[in-house]
Amino acid sequence: MLQLVDSVLFKINDNSRDLLLVLPGSLREVAMQLHHYIQGVARIKAKLKEKFY
Repeated sequence: MLQLVDSVLFKINDNSRDLLLVLPGSLREVAMQLHHYIQGVARIKAKLKEKFY
């Protein structure tokens, strides 16, 4: 089921009833690149915290 909230389209997660942002196909590649970058930054920070104070 889809729901419009303040002109933004969401899909309602069937299991948890959480709202999932509906991402247009034209933005999916950008979203994947950003997600990969953010995950990489988080791993780097974790490694640095292991070695430095």
